[in-house]
Amino acid sequence: MAELKVVSASESSPSPARSVERQALAAAIESRDKADRAVADGAAAVERAHALVAKRSAAVAAANIAVDDARSKDAAATAAALRRGASVPFTRARAARAEMAAVEDDFDAAVAAAAALDEQQQSRAEALAAAEIGVEVAITGVLAAAVPAMV
Repeated sequence: MAELKVVSASESSPSPARSVERQALAAAIESRDKADRAVADGAAAVERAHALVAKRSAAVAAANIAVDDARSKDAAATAAALRRGASVPFTRARAARAEMAAVEDDFDAAVAAAAALDEQQQSRAEALAAAEIGVEVAITGVLAAAVPAMV
């Protein structure tokens, strides 16, 4: 009766070296996976940027309402002071407009950041498409190298 010997992975014969074509395929897959991760990370950044734009857009709308409200209150306070013959009070609208300018600056920065991230994401998507083509080309190379061996 034949004896069976258990061989561990470290005792087994070394695996044959990968062909140049298979090495190219492995490199192409690694490149594609890296590009895919970059697209996913970029998509998350784009999503955060667009959420920030929406938040800051709402802040601009609120600041506009605050300016309108301050102007109305200023008009009422000024009219009341003039009826009494008193000095005209400090205007609240000036402070509200200053706040609105700051909010608009924040909004503009968010819009610019979102546009830049959108552009970068397009570049990442193009790089991923190129990497996917590279995988297909490498697969073709592996298959082409295998055909003579099959004949």
